[in-house]
Amino acid sequence: MNLEKHAFNTYITDDTIVYDIGAHLGELSVEALRLGAKEVHAFEPSDFNIRELRAAAENRPQMTVHHVGLHVKDYSCFTRFKDCADNRLPIALDTPQNIRYVTLQDYVVANQLELPGFIKMDIEGMEALVLTTFDFLFNGVRPVIYTEIHAAERGQTLQNYKDNPHWKWPDEGGFDFNDLKALNYKVYKAEGEVSSDEDYNPASKTHSGLLLVPQN
Repeated sequence: MNLEKHAFNTYITDDTIVYDIGAHLGELSVEALRLGAKEVHAFEPSDFNIRELRAAAENRPQMTVHHVGLHVKDYSCFTRFKDCADNRLPIALDTPQNIRYVTLQDYVVANQLELPGFIKMDIEGMEALVLTTFDFLFNGVRPVIYTEIHAAERGQTLQNYKDNPHWKWPDEGGFDFNDLKALNYKVYKAEGEVSSDEDYNPASKTHSGLLLVPQN
């Protein structure tokens, strides 16, 4: 099963507010609108991607572009950054650039954004940190979340750039997916539902998707 496609087709309706976190060039933001989303907020920090993302939002008033990345703190820095631009632009892999990071809750409040019913997140390993800031969502509007998982080998530092860390295991300060049990979220992989007595954390280095569905 294509879990991402299933998530979009099942949980985006004509009254859904969508946050596309790691929107890249906006393909999935546009797809959410095609499926009838009421509003899409597309978050993308990379200067190399933002022009094309803004072009995708032109003539789509329901789509708002936010030139920021998400983190566990608010700050700006010049850092190497995994922007997935190397396959289309004549730049070196993970070229340094200026990045503005925000915490989602503070940014939502400051910009008076409506809270999401559906979140898609693909941020190259940073999901392990950003999900630790989602308590206000898990305990509030309880959105459906589709997230890519980019788990690294333990001890790997290749992409753990200064000011731009990637995957963190729970004992390193990353999100513990087992907390979803107490939050009454069901977890799905492409193969189907993860049973409640399993460890929800990745077992090793992996690139896969997870669908998190609240049981209200």
